[in-house]
Amino acid sequence: MMIIRILILVLTCLVSLNPISAEDLRIPVLVGQTGASQTFGRNESDGYKLAAEEWNAKGGVNGRRVVLEFEDTETVARKTMSAFQLQLAREGRQNPSLLRKRILSCSS
Repeated sequence: MMIIRILILVLTCLVSLNPISAEDLRIPVLVGQTGASQTFGRNESDGYKLAAEEWNAKGGVNGRRVVLEFEDTETVARKTMSAFQLQLAREGRQNPSLLRKRILSCSS
């Protein structure tokens, strides 16, 4: 249930930051699908997939289909940070604090 709440928070933040368009809403998901916590990571991934399927069944978010982009962190802190930095680079962001400030502003 907590995973779905977090996904809804992230979706809400992303929708408020992006203009409405017909493009897919791509959401990066960093999960340890292998490594020490692979069982939890697989269950976590299934929760994200279920939430995305439910959103898409209702017409998506503001008409945009939710597409999850999974990145396996291998349950290693260094790999998690690398995956996070890769996602920032894909979006053209250099400073992780910008993303942090936006998430905090949406959660308050």
